[in-house]
Amino acid sequence: QQPTPPPKHEQQHRSMASPSRGIVCVFGWMMCKPRHLQKIGNWWSERGFKAGNVAGDPKVLFFPDSVGRKKGQDIARKVTELDMELHGSNSNAPVFFHVFSGQGGATLAHTLRSMPASHRSKVAGIVTDCMAATMDIDQAVSAPTASFRERVWILLSWRQTVGFKSAFHNAPWLGSLLGPPFWLAGKAVEAVDPRLKQWDEEYHELLMASVNRWQVFHTKTDRYVPHNLVTELVEAKRAVGGDVNYKLWEDGAHVGLFRDHHEEYSALLDQFVVRAEEEYYAGAVGSGKAAQRSEISDALDGSMPAAASPAG
Repeated sequence: QQPTPPPKHEQQHRSMASPSRGIVCVFGWMMCKPRHLQKIGNWWSERGFKAGNVAGDPKVLFFPDSVGRKKGQDIARKVTELDMELHGSNSNAPVFFHVFSGQGGATLAHTLRSMPASHRSKVAGIVTDCMAATMDIDQAVSAPTASFRERVWILLSWRQTVGFKSAFHNAPWLGSLLGPPFWLAGKAVEAVDPRLKQWDEEYHELLMASVNRWQVFHTKTDRYVPHNLVTELVEAKRAVGGDVNYKLWEDGAHVGLFRDHHEEYSALLDQFVVRAEEEYYAGAVGSGKAAQRSEISDALDGSMPAAASPAG
């Protein structure tokens, strides 16, 4: 006999309790601090999820085979341990990722690469906010709307954080900005270390192979991540069967969309989470996930208003 489906989450949100509604990893942008992710983490916590915020470490972005791989392994292990602690050894509670910018995208890819298959199957959805469509440094720092001052700031930040190798790898626009010697330096690094270019290809493959349910937030005025590249990524994901809800605003700041378009952002995110949960559990009928969902729903205390319709 099939388990009785629990009440729809769009009719009743739950407050934080144990066991939780699920686990959410919030991956921040480059150089962000935990306090910068507090509001989005609170959004998830208020809806009954256990949210973990991961601050931005640029070394994850630029050293994929050392720092990046270890970071992904650490996060995957902690997600497994937290799931066990909250829901027990037979847990089937869903996992979500909320990803910001290129730094968050790199952290997501390393985590997906390190997760065992048993936990990758628990990923119910991925939310991206100005997430980079590529790990190609040239694309990441030469967005057409970035000002001269902003490009210099990015360059100096890289040099201070991860050194000469990362700053000048594959950045031909430096040829016009600082002269031929720097262009040659970038090409020399690319020649002796093709691994960073290979990592860009792996990044794309990992995203294409990830869970099909995505919510993508972006803006045409993003100064660091060109929206045409994000649109291409969305189309590529849809071409392999991805169910992608893509919201592209006419304006808004890079990684500032939760603030700039708060009501619509929140409403769209509510709707996505509800739909992703329903599809996740619907695919698990007979496996015990739906029954466990009902148990978790009954165990959670309190309620919140139903998800609002998106503005506009």
